[in-house]
Amino acid sequence: MISDHLARQNLRLDKRFELDSYHAIMSMVAKGIGWTILTPLGYFHAQRFRAETELIPLPFGPLTRRISLASRQGVLGDLPKDIATQLQNILSDMVVTPAVTDTPWLRNQLHLL
Repeated sequence: MISDHLARQNLRLDKRFELDSYHAIMSMVAKGIGWTILTPLGYFHAQRFRAETELIPLPFGPLTRRISLASRQGVLGDLPKDIATQLQNILSDMVVTPAVTDTPWLRNQLHLL
């Protein structure tokens, strides 16, 4: 997702490391080995390294992500609506609210539709 976004911005960066672990990435950044482009959720997931790192906005267009729930009308009753409501509450309580509390500049960029 990040590499696709960089390509849309016409940016090509030499890759030194490509890791699938937020903790491994944040460990390297915290030790001063390098820097990373990471989603806010990835940054907040690796909490033990946050004191030694700083989250700053990208100097170009922001990333966007949309999560959708689709179902056939009338097949599952109220279940899809109930699941969507629960997911919105979970995302708000566990992701959006803590992120914008810790990093106020995310307030206008990280939100639920």
